[in-house]
Amino acid sequence: MQCKIDDLPDELLEYILSLIPPYKDFQECRVICKRWYRVTKNVIDHNRAHFQKSIASGSLLWNSLPSPHWAPTIGKRHSHSACIYDNSMYVFGGCTATWTTFNDLWQLDLDTRTWIRPMTMGSYPSPKACATMLHYKKNLILFGGWSHPSPYPLHQQWKLFNELHVYSIESNKWTAISTLEAPPPISAHSATIHKNLMIVFGGVNDGYRQGSLSTVDRDENVNGRHGAFSRSHSQNAHIPSHTPNISKIIPLYSDNTLSMAAFRDQPLRNNSSTNRRRQETLRRMEEKLRNKRAHLMKVFPKAENTLSIYVLDITNVFSDDCNASWIPVKQNDHSGPDEKILYSLVEGRGELIVFGGIRKEHSMLDQSDDSVVYNDLHFIRPPRYII
Repeated sequence: MQCKIDDLPDELLEYILSLIPPYKDFQECRVICKRWYRVTKNVIDHNRAHFQKSIASGSLLWNSLPSPHWAPTIGKRHSHSACIYDNSMYVFGGCTATWTTFNDLWQLDLDTRTWIRPMTMGSYPSPKACATMLHYKKNLILFGGWSHPSPYPLHQQWKLFNELHVYSIESNKWTAISTLEAPPPISAHSATIHKNLMIVFGGVNDGYRQGSLSTVDRDENVNGRHGAFSRSHSQNAHIPSHTPNISKIIPLYSDNTLSMAAFRDQPLRNNSSTNRRRQETLRRMEEKLRNKRAHLMKVFPKAENTLSIYVLDITNVFSDDCNASWIPVKQNDHSGPDEKILYSLVEGRGELIVFGGIRKEHSMLDQSDDSVVYNDLHFIRPPRYII
């Protein structure tokens, strides 16, 4: 005896449709007939309620997506920008383990879980990381960002941007927007859309942390020594007018030959032989430390840490009590991906999507792009409910 799908009871049809990713294919199921429209609406309501209940109870699960070798895949990166629009997640820019920045745009089809590289047109943004990208109507708005200098020539200053670009999803085109007044060049800031306004808060501006409308001059401590960061900025990378006390700072995640240096108290003479001797000395020092670290790793194997989930209940934030509480999440010690930072986290339909990042233990001795930077996808979902 043959049984058609229309012969199934609503409960069973609802369960079958709940197995479909809640994106394009699922939306097309709504237009088949009135019965399917009603059932898909029930699935949406149940999924939303189940997702909220799972978050409130701390019952969330990690799901990873293996990357097929035959399909185009986005490169490994961290400090990128990501946002959701319609049935896709868009990722822009970011950088590698050696801080080489990108200005490419990728699209993840959330229905098929495959990457697409749009061949965009127009005025491209500068290669940068730590920018913000938000969707507004049928556009993506990209603002700010940061770019690390190339290793050669030496002693270049890194750049901050206050560029404003709009990407039209329909026309597949970037447009540079000119504004009469703009915030200072900034990166690592926060931004959100409220009606027809984009609000930008905080970030790093000219080497200092910025909050609200004021800029706080902070003294930094790197490797036990104090000094002010020296960076450049402009609308398109403008060199700051003031001269800091420290002439050059090289980040810990910098080039192999220079990553041991943190601050220099006096300006260095532009002497190529001196630079070569200094680089050779640093290279030998790092080689000794690398060998010692490799020996210690054999004796004391590193314990694997995984990324954890934390949920904050803000129900009473605006009440008279004005309090919030953290909800413990029920998960296995090794259920999540490797512990990492500078990844992106966006909200899909009934799921949270984690992409990219750099391993938390990344240091001056870990310069392998394959071992410390990721392009994997992980989905945070509630346990599948049973009808």
